[in-house]
Amino acid sequence: MSSKDKTIEKLINFGQTIENIRAMLLTSSRANVNAKVDFLSDYDVEVYVKNIKVVVDNDDWVKSLGRIVTRWPLQPKSTFNKNWITRLFLFSDGTRIDFQITGKMKERLENIDYGFTVLVDKDNILYNLPKPSNSRFNIKKPSKEEYETLVNDFWWHATYVPKYLYRDELPYAKSMMGQAVQDEFLRKIIEWHIGLKNDWAVSTGTCGRYFKKFLEKGIWKQYASTYSGVHLKDNWDSFYMAVDLFCNLAKNIGKQLGYEYPKQIESDMRTFYKKIEKKSKKR
Repeated sequence: MSSKDKTIEKLINFGQTIENIRAMLLTSSRANVNAKVDFLSDYDVEVYVKNIKVVVDNDDWVKSLGRIVTRWPLQPKSTFNKNWITRLFLFSDGTRIDFQITGKMKERLENIDYGFTVLVDKDNILYNLPKPSNSRFNIKKPSKEEYETLVNDFWWHATYVPKYLYRDELPYAKSMMGQAVQDEFLRKIIEWHIGLKNDWAVSTGTCGRYFKKFLEKGIWKQYASTYSGVHLKDNWDSFYMAVDLFCNLAKNIGKQLGYEYPKQIESDMRTFYKKIEKKSKKR
């Protein structure tokens, strides 16, 4: 955290001035010396308050921080943990501050493991925070069952892409390509590939944001090529690129970990996909 960060100074003054706020904790990238930050990096702040009703009633409590351009959710509410209220704000100067607020002084969120800085602590409630290990979000080695389930389920879900490309229903095809093939299966197998190469001691961030940093140039190029445009042929090419990449990585991971890869299923499904594509070209 930079000592010259004016937003940090403003947050500290904000927390010290408002009597209802008892403690504030900066977390995530802005509190991690190893994280790469830029002007678009948000400020993740956990706030401990005496009266949570003040936060739930409206957003007037943050008015001293600046003019709010947009917020999420529209109305204050819990979004992932019933003990916390989520308030994410984008202010008119371009600063984004993500608040998680609780009235329970003993509550802690897992993200403190990534790094934290105590901004305000009026009642000494944050004195015993564990030292960050930066390991909680590391890629976990898959069990035999996890591996076999992923490489088998992939073929079932991937079938939706050629099915809807054949029907020329591009929105559905691209939705399945993104949600299932890329996000659910390809991303996971890439994470395992990176984890295996780095002794399961790294994190690739949310949604694979650090893939480019960890992947070999050739594999990164393949992965980037799974994102396509609007033309039917481009979508078929991207689909096959995703299938090839998934298979190559899955086979190597299986070999390294001693897990069985379903070669026959791959052969049968590739034949099925080619059959669908052939019929598609005749339409």
